[in-house]
Amino acid sequence: MILDTVGGADDWHDARKVLKKNGEFISVANFAPDTAANTESVFKNYLLTSDGQNLADLVGMVVAKQLVVEIDGVVPFTDVCAALTKSLTGTNAGKIVVQVGA
Repeated sequence: MILDTVGGADDWHDARKVLKKNGEFISVANFAPDTAANTESVFKNYLLTSDGQNLADLVGMVVAKQLVVEIDGVVPFTDVCAALTKSLTGTNAGKIVVQVGA
């Protein structure tokens, strides 16, 4: 099984090189892969939309230390463009938290 937290067509395509036939590629990154690029693996998207119960489950896993969320940094809302650029270029090493309000 591969748990994808970044998303990307190349990762889905290359997953067949490391997964057994019908192995699961589970994504929380909200991207729609080209299913023709990998017919040997099973793609599942955990979060298709914002869902209160899914988010509550994830928070519970964080609290229980079953899921560790790496934080790259906290930026003020005024720097959201730079934060988005950093995220889209893949130069962050974890989640970027945007602080809204004081």
